[in-house]
Amino acid sequence: MSDVSTAAQAVKPVEIFKFDQPQLEVLQSFLATYDLPDIIFGSVMLLLILFFHGLSMAAIGEHYEWQSTRLLAARRFWLVEIVFYFSMIALMITHVVEIGIWSCALYAAGLVDNLRRAIVFTGNTYTTVGYGEDILPLGWKLLTTIIALSGMFAFAWTTSVLLNMMKMYQEARVARRNTQEKIR
Repeated sequence: MSDVSTAAQAVKPVEIFKFDQPQLEVLQSFLATYDLPDIIFGSVMLLLILFFHGLSMAAIGEHYEWQSTRLLAARRFWLVEIVFYFSMIALMITHVVEIGIWSCALYAAGLVDNLRRAIVFTGNTYTTVGYGEDILPLGWKLLTTIIALSGMFAFAWTTSVLLNMMKMYQEARVARRNTQEKIR
């Protein structure tokens, strides 16, 4: 064997799976039948979204608790309410960013031809409003359900954080009202 053919063999890519045309068609049919591409893509994105959401909820919740505890101790009750409102805005922005992440992923994967359409579609799906058209290509329809699940999980998680925040908010309101009554 010559050096040229040996070099050609070394550069040749390693074929782990070798499919002929009928086998390739069966594999493609299997993947399409069980929606594996959108399940895998959707699962990876769902994990990414929930990871981001968890980090955001922890950061917002801890910041609110820290600020509120400090302000309650200083008897600056009205500022606790202000911090609560800003924290609510931060919670809302978290959801907007998650819709943006989904939209960019759909656009980058080539599943949607226009970023604006991806944002509208994802917003409708994530919030489970669902009044928009399903613009995903055939074979990717299960992804709609996964996007909706990510929104439902995220909104439930946000609700639990908001309920925890409400305790200190209510404490500040009651303390402020009691302080005002004592002054009168």
